[in-house]
Amino acid sequence: MAMTAGQRRGLVLLAALLGMALMARMGLWQLDRAKQKLALQAEINEHGQLPALGNDSLARTQLQADEQAYRPITLTGHWVPGATVFLDNRQMQGRPGFFMLTPLRLATGD
Repeated sequence: MAMTAGQRRGLVLLAALLGMALMARMGLWQLDRAKQKLALQAEINEHGQLPALGNDSLARTQLQADEQAYRPITLTGHWVPGATVFLDNRQMQGRPGFFMLTPLRLATGD
């Protein structure tokens, strides 16, 4: 059975209204994500102003780690060159290259 012109118009109108509702909801979701990111940035800025933590002040539990998140740290120790890892095909400021990661053995021996 073929659709009449009025039925087609009604179907197009319904699809347009559903599309508009979906896009409005997605816009509200984006605004919520922006609010979350602004709150996170404020927390990072606030914790970044606190004094730096040293080797002996580092977290030993998950609760301590949560409290110390985004805090500056100052570590002492020595590099472990035998454990260096190169991550190839990385870009920085549009220039190809690689990242070199070398672990630091803390002076506390941990």
